[in-house]
Amino acid sequence: MAKYRKIDPRFWKDEKVTTLSTEDKTVALYLLTGQTNRIGCFSFSPALAAEDLGMSPETFKERFLNVLQTMKWDYDERLRLLYLPTWWKYNQPENPNNLTGNLKDLDDLPSSPLVHKFAENLNFLDPRFHATFHQTLRERYPKRMATQEQEQEQECHELSSTARQWLNLLNQETGRQFKPVDGNFRPIRERIREGYSLDQAEQVVKCKVAQWGKDAKMRPYLRPTSIFGPKFDSYVAEAADQDRPPSGRTGRKRPSAHEAWDHVQAGEVRL
Repeated sequence: MAKYRKIDPRFWKDEKVTTLSTEDKTVALYLLTGQTNRIGCFSFSPALAAEDLGMSPETFKERFLNVLQTMKWDYDERLRLLYLPTWWKYNQPENPNNLTGNLKDLDDLPSSPLVHKFAENLNFLDPRFHATFHQTLRERYPKRMATQEQEQEQECHELSSTARQWLNLLNQETGRQFKPVDGNFRPIRERIREGYSLDQAEQVVKCKVAQWGKDAKMRPYLRPTSIFGPKFDSYVAEAADQDRPPSGRTGRKRPSAHEAWDHVQAGEVRL
């Protein structure tokens, strides 16, 4: 592992980075430099990170979760594997041989869905290196790649089944007949990957049907792209507020950062 890591100046202008607090930016910089390897998919110890940064474990966990959610980075809690999908954007290989050498870092990683995501993500890798990337993975890790393809196929099947449940729920509550096509499934899959449940979807749909169902201007928005779109998180909070008992007793509420971390550790949420 290299003793030094360069930080591309573009990091500070990234639209996601600019929304982070000063403390969260410190954690983000650590994730980019503290325990990394040469490919941006690496084993990661939160305990070591907290110690290196002089933070309590609780404080680091909260900051860590904030950074992951904002930057759209992935962490496999069970296998303690961190994946930064934009790694190649700021760490381009110098040449094909350099890329082949970097990919040897895969030897140190456990089998995880994040490794498969790494193997499929060429969004930021220079197109000149795509052929080398694919060839190296096929030659060095044929068994691993075959296993990961099977795991991805199973994951896609499970995701499609759950997405269909969400769509059926919307059809039942609205009396509409939205078809199971990619345009309707796309926002649903995104929300499922963010960790939202069918129960939360049901709360949101019922809330919006009650609000918009009798409003001629708003009724057309009772559709998958609107209900399950980018505003879904605010709709979940709104539905939870309406669900809360008026007597003052504690009802459902949005989890705090610490509670969300507990769900991640329990394997209930995929970051």
